[in-house]
Amino acid sequence: KGGAIYAGRNITIQGGIFENNSAKTGVGGVIYAGGNVIVQGGTFKNNSASSGKGGAIYADGNITVQGSTFKYNSAKTGGAIYGTVISSGGVTFESNTATFVGGAIYGRVTINESASTNFSKNTASSGGAINGTVILNGEVAFESNTASSSGGAIMSTTTVTINSTTGTATFTSNESTDGGAICGNSIIINGTATFNDNTATTRGGAIYGGIYGTVISKGEVTFTSNESADGGAIYGEVTIQENSTANFNSNTVSSSGGAINAGGKNI
Repeated sequence: KGGAIYAGRNITIQGGIFENNSAKTGVGGVIYAGGNVIVQGGTFKNNSASSGKGGAIYADGNITVQGSTFKYNSAKTGGAIYGTVISSGGVTFESNTATFVGGAIYGRVTINESASTNFSKNTASSGGAINGTVILNGEVAFESNTASSSGGAIMSTTTVTINSTTGTATFTSNESTDGGAICGNSIIINGTATFNDNTATTRGGAIYGGIYGTVISKGEVTFTSNESADGGAIYGEVTIQENSTANFNSNTVSSSGGAINAGGKNI
């Protein structure tokens, strides 16, 4: 446990470069913590937990990150981080890989208001960038993330909530089999979001909504040039409530539902 650092309880990191560390058969390629982790600056690059969890960080408590970069980290689950993650802004996850789920992060993820966070070129079988329960409150961008099965950017068996009222949640050029950008049992959009050029080979070029579908409750959401076999923008049940705006532009399918394919459910 902990290729570089083992902390039985809490740990705070303020800067530094962590590179080429490994927990080959354990968890936390750089850090294992039995409590909370606070990262205030620093670069985590090319670290691994090849058969375990958290290529850079694993924690039993909360993991709060700010002003940090995670790049080229890898693990079986949670390519960069495994745990409950809170982003306070200025964080970049790029080219992290999980052979199983959560290319960048596996766990519960919250992006705070006014917190800029970027996910790009992360890969996994499920959840190219994130696999878990996700709450997006601030400015966040997902670009060119890839999952071989579901959720090019985000996969959630629970809920994905987009509350980005202080910024925009942007999903661009993510790819998967189901849900080019997002695949989840419940997707709730309360803020401003854009989905551009996402691709799913089977269902939901931008979004695949599972049991509870997709609810656009307020704010403005735009779907442009997304592509799939069924449901160019969205596959699954969709509810667009009053006081919300949904724009669908130039989405395409090879089978049915250029903008929305409800999959036998309601719109």
